[in-house]
Formats: sequence, structure tokens, C-alpha cells
Amino acid sequence: MIDTLAIFNELSKTLDPAAARKIAELMGEIYKDVIGRIGETVKELAEAQEKTEQRLERLETVVQRLSEAQEKTEKRVFGCCLIF
Repeated sequence: MIDTLAIFNELSKTLDPAAARKIAELMGEIYKDVIGRIGETVKELAEAQEKTEQRLERLETVVQRLSEAQEKTEKRVFGCCLIF
């Protein structure tokens, strides 16, 4: 959390107290806005990650099925053509 009182106290050393207070307040508002936007972005990233994981799981299933189908095809093709 941002310490607007500490900012005000520091700014008051060189600025008019009203100006120092306004700057400190604005910095507090900017901080809250930035933190809120970061939170929204993290939430969006988490949702995108979840969707990516779901798609990856579906892809793994399809690849497994293709591998099994390829193995069956190879057994049929090569199994019937072997001459001993």
C-alpha cells in the first residue's frame, strides 16, 4: 500500500501544504488505479491459462487417439504382408 501521508510530509518540506496534499492524493488515486488494472490483467491471464490448459488436454487426447490408430494400421498393413 502507498503511504500518502509520508508522501505529503516529504512534499511539504518544499511545497505549499495544499499542493503537497493534492499531489499525495493524486498519487494515492493513481496507485489504486494501477493496482486495480494489474488485478484485472492477472485475472485475464489466469483465465487464458485455464483455456490453454483445456485446449492442450484436448490436443493430448487427439494425439493419443491418432497414435493408437496408427499402431493399429501398421499392424494390419505389416501383419498381413510378412513372409517367413
